[in-house]
Amino acid sequence: MRSSPLRTPEYDRDAVLCRAMATFREKGYAATTMQDLVAATGLHPGSLYAAFGNKHGLLLAALERYDQEQAQRTEACFAGVSPLTGLRRFFAGVAAESACTEPSTACLVAKVASELGQDPEIQARSRATLGRLEARFAEALEAARAEGELSAVANAQDLARWLMVGLQGLRAYAYGRPGPEALNAIVAQLFQSLPLA
Repeated sequence: MRSSPLRTPEYDRDAVLCRAMATFREKGYAATTMQDLVAATGLHPGSLYAAFGNKHGLLLAALERYDQEQAQRTEACFAGVSPLTGLRRFFAGVAAESACTEPSTACLVAKVASELGQDPEIQARSRATLGRLEARFAEALEAARAEGELSAVANAQDLARWLMVGLQGLRAYAYGRPGPEALNAIVAQLFQSLPLA
């Protein structure tokens, strides 16, 4: 008797991950139940367990999808503009997102790390995401120096770390809901601190 070929999943994995991602962003990991995820994704519990193992496995997959989405959004900021303009676009977007009062717009990496910071897999995923972003900042800053936007003696790696501190601080400060004006002022001050040419 011939064995039947393996069945392919009869669902849109990307859509499932995007819906799970939105649920985790809104509720946090601990408060999100499997019933919430079933309702959000439209999959039966058995299908979720078969595809992702458990809630933690689904979270890891959602974090990977979030990282891909953020990488695409970051690159879009640099399309057709100078390196420093691209960085300013990126931070303006973060300020606008952080000023939003909707929980579903929260940074998933930051939200999950605040809950599961001791989880080795979460730590690894968070470090990978933040490391990729820091490397992209350094690349843009190096290009800005080469194009004469920054001082010739500027250290791109040090400045990338400084921008990462600014980014994390911006997101943390936004939890107090100071409003877009305050967040935009912080971004402006952050860029004024760079050694411009």
